[in-house]
Amino acid sequence: MLVVERAVAEVTSVRLYGDRRATYLVTVALGAEFGSYSGALTRLAEVRQGHLHWVQERDVHMEQDTELRLLSSLKTAWRLLRRRDGRGQEILLVACRPDVSALVDTSRGQQFPLIFVRYRFGDGRWRRYERTEPGCWESGDAFPERLRFP
Repeated sequence: MLVVERAVAEVTSVRLYGDRRATYLVTVALGAEFGSYSGALTRLAEVRQGHLHWVQERDVHMEQDTELRLLSSLKTAWRLLRRRDGRGQEILLVACRPDVSALVDTSRGQQFPLIFVRYRFGDGRWRRYERTEPGCWESGDAFPERLRFP
């Protein structure tokens, strides 16, 4: 049994691996808890050995595993895209967050780094690749081009 953050969740099935294996996208609306940084949270679940498990990701910089979570909000969006090698899909996520260090050093003014994340499956696990650049992005803007993601 998997527990979600709200009593109501939307569940859809996708094929991420280029085979018949199903992955379930479990989405809950988180409401207005954090303003423009709050929205719909999607978690990925898969059946392994007869039980549902949350999909894990491996951050390639931190070398640690965490649950793969995808937020959709005013300042965060994600997309599934067919891999260029044709073997399934990858996940691209763009986010804009305030630079917390700029809050301490007010001489720099308010800054919002753009965060580009690519989730790619290989060697039996999802890996997270991330890079940042100066800028700001909101959901009314076009989703960034694939080449901007690591």
